[in-house]
Amino acid sequence: MEGHPVFVYGTLRQGSCRFGIPSLIKVLHAEAELKGFDMLSINGSFPGLVSGEGTVKGEIHVFKTFKELDRIEGFSKTDLEHSLYLRQTVTVSTPEGEMEASTYVFNQDPDAARKCYSSVETGDWLDHQRSGPPAASHLS
Repeated sequence: MEGHPVFVYGTLRQGSCRFGIPSLIKVLHAEAELKGFDMLSINGSFPGLVSGEGTVKGEIHVFKTFKELDRIEGFSKTDLEHSLYLRQTVTVSTPEGEMEASTYVFNQDPDAARKCYSSVETGDWLDHQRSGPPAASHLS
């Protein structure tokens, strides 16, 4: 396969703000799942994955290079300690079977991250975004 398969689960998915960045070659699988990770909402702005027992919904996209993705995700091979995310290889389930792909995992201790950020119970960032924050109730 030409390019790099990447499991995307947040703002790079179809219908999200960063879908279609220039290094995207194609969407290989519009439906994919990653088991063994929990999704957190980082300040309500974007998702982060930490190891856990959940299932995350996403897509497999193929990219020409990692350069643009690494910049977007705040990942530096030469400065892992200060990277916002770490790029790692994972096994992802698709309708056609399992495959290996890269993904970006939040670079924070999972237990500490769970104390600081809210969980996205569905494991689906697009559903989480569509549902929005709970409506405020007003007393009169």
